[in-house]
Amino acid sequence: MLLLALFACDPPDDTDVARDVVAEITAPGPWTAGYHRSEVTYVDEVTGLDRTLFLASWYPTVDATGAGEVRYHGLVEDPQALLDASCAEGAFPVAVFSHGHQGYAENSSFLMRHLATHGWIVLAPDHTGNTTFDGSDRETPIYRQRPRDLSAVLDYAFDAGSGEPFATHVDPLVVGFGHSFGGYTIWATGGATYDEAAIAACLDGSGSSSYCSTMTEADADVFRGGLGDDRVAGVVPMAAGDVDRFGAVGVAAVDVPVLMMTAELDHDDAEAFWTGVQGSSAEHHRVVLAGAGHQSFTDLSGMIEDVPIDPAEGWRIIDAYGLAFAERLRGDEAMQDVLDGSLAVSSAATVLP
Repeated sequence: MLLLALFACDPPDDTDVARDVVAEITAPGPWTAGYHRSEVTYVDEVTGLDRTLFLASWYPTVDATGAGEVRYHGLVEDPQALLDASCAEGAFPVAVFSHGHQGYAENSSFLMRHLATHGWIVLAPDHTGNTTFDGSDRETPIYRQRPRDLSAVLDYAFDAGSGEPFATHVDPLVVGFGHSFGGYTIWATGGATYDEAAIAACLDGSGSSSYCSTMTEADADVFRGGLGDDRVAGVVPMAAGDVDRFGAVGVAAVDVPVLMMTAELDHDDAEAFWTGVQGSSAEHHRVVLAGAGHQSFTDLSGMIEDVPIDPAEGWRIIDAYGLAFAERLRGDEAMQDVLDGSLAVSSAATVLP
């Protein structure tokens, strides 16, 4: 009777109830995703000219309606995001995203929206001159501009007077995501250093890649100085390429945690990046998507590649591991069981040691 009376007055603490972590990271979060369009301008350090970027942002909101339909670049409708909604109360960490060659800011909107519903402010610029609407040219300047674009976006995000819906809600934690050429970009932003021999080959004419195409001494000096941003606490390169810009030593210079996501049927630089990053002192993880291809990390999954994986399952895997990595950096230790493979997200996802 005494025990019953004690429990009646002081119910058992339910904080020890086991969490279903996989369910948490695969389902949408407690917020809706707001969406906003704006521009960021900064000065190119080599040319001295203004460089203007279109910026897409997603952020948590409790609003029920937006200011109109969300249609990315006037083409792709997203009925799950709310245009120009207000930002939810609180401070939210930042995820910055870099699209691939001839991509566009919102081309992995499934992931951007997922992160926003879980309490992240997500920023994705168009890399001017290297988007779907710019053609296929890929010359030396874009290799140094892309990481600088992300740094300029972060400068803008941390400006409380920017007028953005999220302007006064930014937490200083930053995680970087990038796909394909954006994967290269995020390796550079995470601190990968550039291979001097590759730079020398560009300058003496023996290098023939697009990286070398218009290389000047001014460009070379920027690469030699590195393009890392110390605000970035971890990076998620997805199907990244251009490992030769860094070499194994350059990749090993990344001293923040890395989550590599790669596709079984892709022909990227996965093994070279994975081997190189083992030389770093930080903790790194790798997830391989079975039956997936290069575009499985984008909204175009299943449209321009003939691969076995169901697009929705691929997106579910990417959402889950991307969010788990970000939340682990945010301090949620339960996410470690996902990242080390103790908790399985999908039979189509393999976590490598």
